[in-house]
Amino acid sequence: MKTLVKFIIFLFIVGCGSVKKMSVPDFDCKTKSFQYDSSFTINGGIKYYIAEDFANQATKDYTIEAIQKKYTDFFKQYTEPTTNIHDTSVVDTIYKFHDENDTIEFYRAKHKDLLKKFNVTSPAFSLYGCISTGMKKDSLLNRFNIKHSAGDVIKVGNEDKSAVFTIQFKNNQVQRIVSTPYLD
Repeated sequence: MKTLVKFIIFLFIVGCGSVKKMSVPDFDCKTKSFQYDSSFTINGGIKYYIAEDFANQATKDYTIEAIQKKYTDFFKQYTEPTTNIHDTSVVDTIYKFHDENDTIEFYRAKHKDLLKKFNVTSPAFSLYGCISTGMKKDSLLNRFNIKHSAGDVIKVGNEDKSAVFTIQFKNNQVQRIVSTPYLD
């Protein structure tokens, strides 16, 4: 009996000793902000804000596997083979996740998955920095330190325009976020 008790205590100590508690830093959505580097007006009078930090990280949590795991009840999924434009002997795959209002697409090449389209209206799809539909317009503008008024559409992206997010407002709230990143 003493041997059994000693063995259980030993297992408890060894088992507890090997568990590492990981601390995840708190991400406070109310205080996170991005400083846009510059802005200019593009076609139709739409303001384009360059915010590298946001643009380069905005969709980093969206992967094929993450969507399949987190949004299985939300999205319909289908795949479509497509010929690689650089090597026509290679067949790649388009992964499309969608419902009536939201679409997220990926291009799966041999060695990499690339986000092809991000078009959402549901607040369930939050971007880096807790940017999502349903946010108040003023809150979004404050998050990017935009001090002047903005129209019903703004674009936020990186300088080379490989990651651009079109943000549409309606009734003083973010209604839709669209991005079609540059692929090659």
